[in-house]
Amino acid sequence: MRRRPSGLAVVSVVVLLLLYAPIAVVVVNSVNGDESLVGWGGFTTRWFTQAIHDGQVRDALVASIEVALLSTAISLVLAVTAALWARRASQRARRLLDATTYMRIILPETVLAIGLFLLLRRENVKLGVATIVIGHVVFNSAYATVVIQARMATLTDTLEQAAADLELEIPHALGDRRLADMEGVGCAREAPGSHHRREQAQQMQV
Repeated sequence: MRRRPSGLAVVSVVVLLLLYAPIAVVVVNSVNGDESLVGWGGFTTRWFTQAIHDGQVRDALVASIEVALLSTAISLVLAVTAALWARRASQRARRLLDATTYMRIILPETVLAIGLFLLLRRENVKLGVATIVIGHVVFNSAYATVVIQARMATLTDTLEQAAADLELEIPHALGDRRLADMEGVGCAREAPGSHHRREQAQQMQV
């Protein structure tokens, strides 16, 4: 007997269609020759050619890549730091961190963006790439913190203790190596036959 799909499965498929159907329409229209995009005007790549030769589009692409790289790096550093701190923080401090983290996730992006924009304008901060990176970090660091905290929860303190031991051992190892290198350089700088003359002098003294 064939099993009928459940209501949850149907809802999941509908949600996925609503999420990815607009992306598929954009991809199809990117090679559509019809300028009004009402119908299919044939396959073409002239839109890509015009975009490549447009200086504003190239500048916008470079700015987008810069914002993506900077916001990702800063969000990752903040998330790892927060996750490591939360492992040893008190219960009240962890609740405060969770509240501020999930608050940024629950709030709609539009509300968060408007609030940040009003704050920057009130403080007379010049808008630019830096402020865009700040806005992305405020939003992205929350997701990164949740993911890294979940991963940290499955780890033990063994890795942290090993890293701490390694941090203590590295300076001693480097110091011993430098001392050995200095001794080797000192021996190499001795004049030829100096060791033999030193032995003769010791024998004469005896």
